[in-house]
Amino acid sequence: MNLLDALREKTGNRRCVLAFGALYLASQAIIGIVLHPLGAGKVIAAQTTLSAPLLHTVFGEWRADGLIDRYALHFYFDFLHPFWYGLFLASAMALVLNRSGAPRGRSALLALPLLAGTCDCTENIFHIIFLNQGGSVVQPWVALSGIASIAKWSLAALSIAAICLLWALTIVKSGGGTDEAGDIQG
Repeated sequence: MNLLDALREKTGNRRCVLAFGALYLASQAIIGIVLHPLGAGKVIAAQTTLSAPLLHTVFGEWRADGLIDRYALHFYFDFLHPFWYGLFLASAMALVLNRSGAPRGRSALLALPLLAGTCDCTENIFHIIFLNQGGSVVQPWVALSGIASIAKWSLAALSIAAICLLWALTIVKSGGGTDEAGDIQG
């Protein structure tokens, strides 16, 4: 049994989905509260930009407005956040794979949300470095950080799409429905 099969076996149940989902939601709420004054658009722009001048502009605005410390503060929570959403999405995917009777080879799909979390941690490390470099952040590093962030979002979206598609296919294969407990009938 490989690591992804073991993850599927251990986390592919409703209890894990609910526990990791609750941790993810709590973490997301805390991060949202901390970052709210910075503006969602600017936070997303700073995280996904491939341009050092744009990052300098956003960080400069936050410094001028006295908000850069809030951006730094959010990393206390954002270093655990990728684990919570990675495990939440992986356990949801494992649950659907288990309920559909999918072969073990499909456990490879669990790598998608885990890779998303890894990209998020990479992005976080870059941004902590950028905060400590002030105005001397150079283009290649910003581009790498932006690529990690875009990959994170893409892999998370792909994970959600895979979960929804697997769930829908399972319902269709089962003859169409779930019982009151959410278990697939068939």
